[in-house]
Amino acid sequence: MLFHSISAGCIENSSCPLRLPPLQYPVMADCEHLLIDGYNLAHAFPESREALRFGTEAAREQLASMVRIIHDFEGVRTTLVFDGKGDEITIERPSGQLTFSYLYSPSDMTADAVIEQLVRSSSQPQKIIVASGDNMVMQSTGAAGALTIGFRQLADWIDSCRIRQSEKLKRESQNTEKEWRQPNP
Repeated sequence: MLFHSISAGCIENSSCPLRLPPLQYPVMADCEHLLIDGYNLAHAFPESREALRFGTEAAREQLASMVRIIHDFEGVRTTLVFDGKGDEITIERPSGQLTFSYLYSPSDMTADAVIEQLVRSSSQPQKIIVASGDNMVMQSTGAAGALTIGFRQLADWIDSCRIRQSEKLKRESQNTEKEWRQPNP
């Protein structure tokens, strides 16, 4: 179930970034930032949950590799937020790109509180999607204006990106092959 902050116009808008028949979880077309409740969702995805056997870093990397396609294919700024250990908020950019980050809370604050603070302090919270399995995080960020999605919707978005990326690459390959096979004048 999607929460009340979904734009109704997005359902009919063909430019929505997510089209998944038959589920069709629409996502706001003007989403600019995806905030992911890192350790919460690392426990939800079977792949990252399995990676937890090798430590939290392995689970974090597995989750990041799965959501990376949303950043790369959709062009959505993506931040995975985790509970931290230091005295202040720490940001890592594993790929060096400013638009794909790990954010760690200070030790005296939870990742949930950081996510809530990021949404509340945003001048355009309606352009933020918060992905979490935590009902309190979803309720508070949804009430502040963000779109909230759970594990299933995020998994569907990832699958949709994979399918559409594969289809796009197949079309581009076919077009390239057609152009390559055309005789030169």
